[in-house]
Amino acid sequence: MLWQDKTNKSIRQINFMALLFAGLFVFIFACLIIANEYFAYQKEIERIEASYPSTLLTLGNSVEASHSLEVVLEHKHKEYKDKIIDFMVKIYALALVMYMISTIEYRYVNELMAREVRLIVASFKEAAQSYRFIDTEKMRFREFREIANHANAMIEEIHGKNDDLAKLNANLEAIIEQKTEELKRSVAYTQELLETQDRFVKNAIHEINTPLSIILMNIDLYNLKFEKNPYLVKIEAAVKVLDNIYEDLAYVAKKDHVVYAKSMVDFSSFLQERVHYFEDVAEGNKLTLCTDISPDLFIVFNEIELQRICDNNISNAIKYSYEKQNVHVKLYAQEAFVVFEVQNVGDTIQSLENLFSRYYRENVVRGGFGLGLNIVKEICDRNDVEVSVASDTSTRFTYRFRKG
Repeated sequence: MLWQDKTNKSIRQINFMALLFAGLFVFIFACLIIANEYFAYQKEIERIEASYPSTLLTLGNSVEASHSLEVVLEHKHKEYKDKIIDFMVKIYALALVMYMISTIEYRYVNELMAREVRLIVASFKEAAQSYRFIDTEKMRFREFREIANHANAMIEEIHGKNDDLAKLNANLEAIIEQKTEELKRSVAYTQELLETQDRFVKNAIHEINTPLSIILMNIDLYNLKFEKNPYLVKIEAAVKVLDNIYEDLAYVAKKDHVVYAKSMVDFSSFLQERVHYFEDVAEGNKLTLCTDISPDLFIVFNEIELQRICDNNISNAIKYSYEKQNVHVKLYAQEAFVVFEVQNVGDTIQSLENLFSRYYRENVVRGGFGLGLNIVKEICDRNDVEVSVASDTSTRFTYRFRKG
């Protein structure tokens, strides 16, 4: 367990390891001293054994000399054995006393260190709540006192930074409240502007409708009494273009507030009327409207929304056609669908993916608001009408309605 984590040990573990190593060191040191004394004793015995024969030869009696040598050696052995035992006891007692003294002193010092470490840890925990400084007077070790001084300086700096942050937070809250009030006033003002703009557009649309109707009615009355005037034909074409724009604007202004109810519509007759309406516009642009409309094709649709689809496609085909070309309008049945197609010869459409985006205009020279096809796409999406566009040598818009 002590060696599982070599980089992170507690003071208690370190103390135990230090005491273990100290005891082992004292034991080995005592053993070395005893071994040294034992080897010295062996040398002394060997020296006595070597010196005794020469001494006893002068006495002339070998038996008595041998007996005396054994007695001397036995006496020496007993003497050194007692000496070694006494020495071992003294050495081990001294080692034990030294070990206990050093252990007590070591444990006392470590307990002081541990106490100061616990004091620092507790002071840090308390400082996190109250920014209270560590009491350096309670520190006995210079190193810990230096650590406490650095910690106090850090606590003081953090306290100052937090005070600054609190002031900044208070200022930010005041600024946020002020900006929120300004935003509310701005939103209210913007809402008022939008409502004013909406009223203006509705009023403008309403006011435009009257003169347009009067102009168209008087042109019709003139054509009933007199022959067609080429100048009047151009005026009528221009007025019908304005009338189509007016209808788009009226639809945009009303579509979120009006429910457009569906009914059974004779698409064939309806499309014939819309083509007839734009014949003067096509004539004014030196174009010919060619139709291929199958009879008796019915769909369930709202007539106002259907008119937006038909008028915008026929109007765009006339607007973007080359002069002296034919504009083809077709209506035919295909399985469970009624297919409406408008085809003209003009410039190739460069950005088919943006064609139905609001305010997008493929050719800015031709004018317009970029609303017509966006209105058409919204109506088709809402009524599950499939739309496809092809543009190369000619441009063809195709709409697939489900049969009524």
